[in-house]
Amino acid sequence: MFKFSIREWLLAMVIVGMAMGWAVRERRLRAELDSANAWRGRAGALEFALRKSGRPVTWNFKKSLVFVFSGDPSRNWAGIPTTYHEPSPSTDSDWP
Repeated sequence: MFKFSIREWLLAMVIVGMAMGWAVRERRLRAELDSANAWRGRAGALEFALRKSGRPVTWNFKKSLVFVFSGDPSRNWAGIPTTYHEPSPSTDSDWP
């Protein structure tokens, strides 16, 4: 029968604990990445819809601004900050 010292049991617990911590961290990172990719796709869909309606969109990533242009130069919007606006709280179940 195997006999293990306390040092060996502690080493085994440290290894298992580190593996569990790593697995939990990877799962959280994957969820955050999936969420970011979903929002990136939604922003792309909104940009596509605006372009199709004749309002080209320009992104300024250094200043975190979005510019939406109309056909009339006097009605062009100033830069819209991307850091202040939150998405609406509606969910997919709100879709008609």
